[in-house]
Amino acid sequence: MSSPKDEFVDLVEISYSREGSENLPLISYITSRLLRSFNNSRPIFTKQNILPFSSLPFITFSDGTKLYGDVSIARFLARLRPQLLLYGDDLFTATEVDQWIDSASNEVTSSTLVSLNTHLTLRTFLVGFNLSLADIVLFVHLTGKKSELTQSEYAHLQRWFTYLTNLTEFNTSNVSFV
Repeated sequence: MSSPKDEFVDLVEISYSREGSENLPLISYITSRLLRSFNNSRPIFTKQNILPFSSLPFITFSDGTKLYGDVSIARFLARLRPQLLLYGDDLFTATEVDQWIDSASNEVTSSTLVSLNTHLTLRTFLVGFNLSLADIVLFVHLTGKKSELTQSEYAHLQRWFTYLTNLTEFNTSNVSFV
């Protein structure tokens, strides 16, 4: 049985309340851009003044229900289009993606950067052979650490970060605001 949430493919509208593009819910924004490139839908971000969950971004579905949180929205969008492989192509890979997403909630330290750099030594992406939601979440979380990534000791992490930065979907300079 289909629900309004299953049909949420033509228009991705994410509401948020913080001022400025630096406060845009980037994880769900990048994920929605990947969906847009898949089915030509257009992500729209609307600024709301009062939200029940403080300043969390949210999606409102046609039945009135809402889904709150940048990562929760991105997870929903990634699962909406499994053919994009943002959650991998099997249960184990999906669990690896979740593991990386969970680890992104921890503080980024120099040992974290060393571990990520080592992990990316022979890899283009964090999980498997395709861009995943793990890459998106960690990319956004590491954006504030960009200056540290220029150190030669993080060459593989820098390569990964530069590669993702150059993907069209990761460009936040042309965000649509309503």
